Amino acid sequence: MLFGFADPQGNFDLNLELSRGRALQVANALSALGIAVQQSQIYGFGVIAPVACSDSDAALEKNRRVEVWLRH
Repeated sequence: MLFGFADPQGNFDLNLELSRGRALQVANALSALGIAVQQSQIYGFGVIAPVACSDSDAALEKNRRVEVWLRH
């Protein structure tokens, strides 16, 4: 499963789309390596669940991420 996230700058809905777009980019990169990711397993959560305070450029960068969760 791929979970995309964004920093809190800008419009909430646009950040939601941006976060899903990030997850789709990772899915495409994995696909190029022969690793299939089902579309139903790609999510965008926008600004929900930040991993860092958004008080510096470095912190903002950490919140612009894609998490890869594996199930076995």
